[in-house]
Amino acid sequence: MGDLHGLPTRVDPDPNIIGDEYTAFLPPERVPTEEGPGILLLDDMNRADDRILRGLMQLLQNFEMFSWSLPPKWQKPAAAHRPRRDPRRPQLRSHRGAAPCPGQGGGGRP
Repeated sequence: MGDLHGLPTRVDPDPNIIGDEYTAFLPPERVPTEEGPGILLLDDMNRADDRILRGLMQLLQNFEMFSWSLPPKWQKPAAAHRPRRDPRRPQLRSHRGAAPCPGQGGGGRP
C-alpha cells in the first residue's frame, strides 16, 4: 500500500518542544493534484492481495486515501480480467442479479 499511501515522514511542529513530533504520510508524486478532467485507472483489481483491495476500496468509495484526495472531475474506473483458477489470489464476485458481460455467456439484459 506504500505506493498509494505515500512515504512516511517525521513532522516536528516546534523544534523547541521535545515530544511533539509525529509521523505523517507524503502523497505519492504520481497522484493527480490538479482538477480534471482525468482518469485514474485501477487495472487488474481481481489479482490484488486482500490488503491492497481494502485500500483501493477506500479510494473508490471516498475519493481519497489518508494522505491525499482525488481532485474534482477525476474518474476512477476499475478493471478486472477473467479470473484464472489460482487459489492464492482473491476472486471478486459479481453482484447477485448483475447482467453477464457481453461475450461471456448470455450478453446483457434485454
